[in-house]
Amino acid sequence: MHYFNESVVQGIQIQTLLKSTDIDGKDVIFYTDLANRLEKTLGLVLNLKDLYYLYGKTTYCFTKDERRYILDRIANTSQMLKQIAANDFEINLSGDEKDIRIRESQNIAAFRDRVDRLLAFLETSLHIFK
Repeated sequence: MHYFNESVVQGIQIQTLLKSTDIDGKDVIFYTDLANRLEKTLGLVLNLKDLYYLYGKTTYCFTKDERRYILDRIANTSQMLKQIAANDFEINLSGDEKDIRIRESQNIAAFRDRVDRLLAFLETSLHIFK
């Protein structure tokens, strides 16, 4: 739920930036990409939440196949999260700029840190399904 809440806050900030005149056309591409990644990861997180909820309600009656299904779903979701976070962001630098602007780098760092924390949670909690 922390991931969900933090992502929603970042998404609202991005939508505010996209509506403002503080950014130029090149930045719109970056923030649209980031917003799309947030949306994809939020969908994945909600699926994970459902899996953990179902497991919590029915731990006593899982068969081997059902347990394997849940483990496969979690592994697939984890892999998709890793792919989304690992893809490079397209940041258009204007002129002779050599450094990524601070606002963009902070958004990238916050996004990747949040995904890393979620992946760490998945790794540590995966043993409950086994």
